[in-house]
Amino acid sequence: MEPEIAFTGGVARNRGVVAALEAELGRGLLVPAEPEITAALGAALIARALA
Repeated sequence: MEPEIAFTGGVARNRGVVAALEAELGRGLLVPAEPEITAALGAALIARALA
């Protein structure tokens, strides 16, 4: 069983890049609905937990 791979960041909205990376890896990628905000969302959740 292989772990899933998530692709985040603004470039993850580029279908061509996603397809090329999937082809190179030989498997599908998980791309969140809004991949460009995942880092900011994670930082906000950590800040909230520390507050």
